[in-house]
Amino acid sequence: IEEAITTMNTNIIPKWDKNIEIIKKSNKIENLPTELLERNRLLLEYCDLKIQLLELIKKSIIFDIDKYDKEIELIGSKTDSIIDLANSL
Repeated sequence: IEEAITTMNTNIIPKWDKNIEIIKKSNKIENLPTELLERNRLLLEYCDLKIQLLELIKKSIIFDIDKYDKEIELIGSKTDSIIDLANSL
């Protein structure tokens, strides 16, 4: 369990943060097509949700409770919707 939490904190979450940083930098490029800006907006939302999901999973593991299960499912549904939207662009 400790190894999973450590991996989330030192590897997985920082990579999602890096993705956010990359997307924000790309948004600063001049004359980006509207479609790309919209896709980036969706990707930012997706990354934020993934971080929220990981934080909830960590809490669920640390406290060994299912209190966060509904929130985890909701975030999973939201990320699925974002993928569908991004694929439709």
